[in-house]
Amino acid sequence: MVIARSWVLVANSSYAQILEYHMHNGIPDEFSLVKRLEHPAGRTQNRDLVTDRPGLYKGSDSEKRAIFGENSDIHKHEIDVFSHELIDFLTKARDEHKFNSLSIIAPPQMLGCLRNIMGPKFKDHIKKEVPKNLPEFINNKELHEHISTYLQEAPVEKQ
Repeated sequence: MVIARSWVLVANSSYAQILEYHMHNGIPDEFSLVKRLEHPAGRTQNRDLVTDRPGLYKGSDSEKRAIFGENSDIHKHEIDVFSHELIDFLTKARDEHKFNSLSIIAPPQMLGCLRNIMGPKFKDHIKKEVPKNLPEFINNKELHEHISTYLQEAPVEKQ
Protein backbone atom coordinates (compact mmCIF):
# COMPACT_ATOMS: atom_id res chain seq x y z
CA MET A 1 0.00 0.00 0.00
CA VAL A 2 1.37 3.42 -1.01
CA ILE A 3 1.05 6.06 1.69
CA ALA A 4 0.04 9.48 0.34
CA ARG A 5 2.41 12.09 1.68
CA SER A 6 1.24 15.66 1.57
CA TRP A 7 3.60 18.57 2.12
CA VAL A 8 2.94 22.25 2.49
CA LEU A 9 5.52 24.95 1.80
CA VAL A 10 5.00 28.12 3.83
CA ALA A 11 7.41 30.76 2.59
CA ASN A 12 8.21 34.42 2.25
CA SER A 13 11.34 36.21 1.07
CA SER A 14 13.38 35.39 4.19
CA TYR A 15 12.22 32.02 5.52
CA ALA A 16 10.43 28.84 4.56
CA GLN A 17 9.02 25.88 6.41
CA ILE A 18 8.10 22.64 4.75
CA LEU A 19 5.64 20.59 6.76
CA GLU A 20 4.19 17.16 6.22
CA TYR A 21 0.56 16.66 7.18
CA HIS A 22 -2.19 14.09 7.04
CA MET A 23 -5.85 14.64 6.22
CA HIS A 24 -8.51 13.58 8.74
CA ASN A 25 -12.10 14.06 7.59
CA GLY A 26 -11.01 16.66 5.06
CA ILE A 27 -9.03 18.66 7.60
CA PRO A 28 -5.21 18.88 7.52
CA ASP A 29 -3.84 17.55 10.80
CA GLU A 30 -0.74 16.06 12.45
CA PHE A 31 1.85 18.50 11.14
CA SER A 32 5.52 17.63 11.33
CA LEU A 33 8.43 19.80 10.27
CA VAL A 34 10.35 18.47 7.28
CA LYS A 35 12.73 21.38 6.76
CA ARG A 36 13.19 25.01 7.75
CA LEU A 37 15.22 27.23 5.45
CA GLU A 38 16.41 30.77 6.14
CA HIS A 39 17.38 33.47 3.68
CA PRO A 40 18.49 36.48 5.76
CA ALA A 41 19.17 38.62 2.68
CA GLY A 42 15.44 38.45 1.94
CA ARG A 43 14.63 40.48 5.04
CA THR A 44 17.38 43.03 4.51
CA GLN A 45 16.33 46.50 3.44
CA ASN A 46 17.38 47.63 -0.03
CA ARG A 47 19.64 50.30 1.45
CA ASP A 48 21.58 47.55 3.27
CA LEU A 49 21.89 45.35 0.18
CA VAL A 50 23.39 48.04 -2.02
CA THR A 51 26.76 49.51 -1.13
CA ASP A 52 26.50 52.65 -3.23
CA ARG A 53 23.98 55.32 -4.16
CA PRO A 54 22.52 55.43 -7.65
CA GLY A 55 24.81 56.90 -10.28
CA LEU A 56 24.28 60.58 -10.99
CA TYR A 57 24.77 62.85 -13.93
CA LYS A 58 24.57 66.63 -14.21
CA GLY A 59 21.54 67.74 -16.20
CA SER A 60 21.43 70.73 -18.51
CA ASP A 61 19.84 72.85 -15.79
CA SER A 62 22.72 72.13 -13.36
CA GLU A 63 20.62 69.72 -11.29
CA LYS A 64 21.87 66.31 -10.32
CA ARG A 65 19.76 63.55 -11.83
CA ALA A 66 19.76 59.83 -11.12
CA ILE A 67 20.88 57.56 -13.94
CA PHE A 68 19.58 54.43 -12.28
CA GLY A 69 16.21 53.90 -10.64
CA GLU A 70 15.40 52.63 -7.19
CA ASN A 71 16.91 49.43 -5.87
CA SER A 72 13.64 47.46 -5.79
CA ASP A 73 15.18 44.99 -8.23
CA ILE A 74 17.60 43.91 -5.48
CA HIS A 75 14.73 42.61 -3.33
CA LYS A 76 13.20 40.84 -6.35
CA HIS A 77 16.59 39.27 -6.99
CA GLU A 78 16.74 37.94 -3.42
CA ILE A 79 13.25 36.45 -3.81
CA ASP A 80 14.43 34.78 -7.03
CA VAL A 81 17.57 33.39 -5.37
CA PHE A 82 15.59 31.95 -2.45
CA SER A 83 12.88 30.59 -4.76
CA HIS A 84 15.52 28.68 -6.75
CA GLU A 85 16.91 27.24 -3.50
CA LEU A 86 13.43 26.09 -2.45
CA ILE A 87 12.56 24.56 -5.82
CA ASP A 88 15.93 22.77 -5.92
CA PHE A 89 15.22 21.21 -2.50
CA LEU A 90 11.62 20.32 -3.44
CA THR A 91 12.59 18.88 -6.83
CA LYS A 92 15.11 16.57 -5.18
CA ALA A 93 12.51 15.51 -2.59
CA ARG A 94 9.93 14.92 -5.34
CA ASP A 95 12.41 12.83 -7.34
CA GLU A 96 13.07 10.77 -4.19
CA HIS A 97 9.27 10.27 -3.78
CA LYS A 98 9.23 11.98 -0.38
CA PHE A 99 5.87 13.61 -1.13
CA ASN A 100 2.92 13.00 -3.45
CA SER A 101 1.32 16.41 -3.32
CA LEU A 102 2.49 19.90 -2.39
CA SER A 103 0.53 22.96 -1.36
CA ILE A 104 2.21 26.35 -1.33
CA ILE A 105 1.39 29.30 0.90
CA ALA A 106 3.43 32.36 -0.05
CA PRO A 107 2.99 36.06 -0.83
CA PRO A 108 1.83 36.69 -4.42
CA GLN A 109 5.24 37.88 -5.69
CA MET A 110 7.02 34.86 -4.20
CA LEU A 111 4.32 32.49 -5.44
CA GLY A 112 4.71 33.87 -8.96
CA CYS A 113 8.48 33.44 -8.81
CA LEU A 114 8.14 29.84 -7.60
CA ARG A 115 5.68 29.11 -10.43
CA ASN A 116 8.09 30.50 -13.01
CA ILE A 117 10.93 28.30 -11.77
CA MET A 118 9.16 24.95 -11.41
CA GLY A 119 8.84 22.88 -14.54
CA PRO A 120 5.64 21.28 -15.87
CA LYS A 121 6.54 17.92 -14.31
CA PHE A 122 6.77 19.61 -10.92
CA LYS A 123 3.51 21.52 -11.39
CA ASP A 124 1.65 18.20 -11.64
CA HIS A 125 2.37 17.67 -7.92
CA ILE A 126 0.90 21.02 -6.85
CA LYS A 127 -2.34 20.50 -5.00
CA LYS A 128 -3.08 24.07 -3.95
CA GLU A 129 -1.58 27.55 -4.08
CA VAL A 130 -2.52 30.19 -1.51
CA PRO A 131 -1.31 33.78 -2.03
CA LYS A 132 -0.84 34.73 1.64
CA ASN A 133 2.07 35.95 3.71
CA LEU A 134 2.30 34.11 7.03
CA PRO A 135 4.83 35.76 9.32
CA GLU A 136 7.64 33.56 10.54
CA PHE A 137 7.21 34.64 14.15
CA ILE A 138 3.75 33.14 14.77
CA ASN A 139 3.74 30.09 16.99
CA ASN A 140 3.23 26.57 15.66
CA LYS A 141 -0.36 26.32 16.89
CA GLU A 142 -1.35 29.50 15.00
CA LEU A 143 0.61 28.40 11.95
CA HIS A 144 -1.14 25.01 11.88
CA GLU A 145 -4.54 26.71 12.31
CA HIS A 146 -3.85 29.04 9.37
CA ILE A 147 -2.65 26.17 7.19
CA SER A 148 -5.71 24.06 8.06
CA THR A 149 -8.01 26.96 7.19
CA TYR A 150 -6.28 27.73 3.88
CA LEU A 151 -6.08 24.13 2.75
CA GLN A 152 -9.80 23.55 3.45
CA GLU A 153 -10.92 26.51 1.34
CA ALA A 154 -11.82 26.21 -2.32
CA PRO A 155 -8.68 25.68 -4.41
CA VAL A 156 -7.00 28.68 -5.97
CA GLU A 157 -6.79 28.09 -9.70
CA LYS A 158 -3.29 27.26 -10.87
CA GLN A 159 -1.94 29.55 -13.54
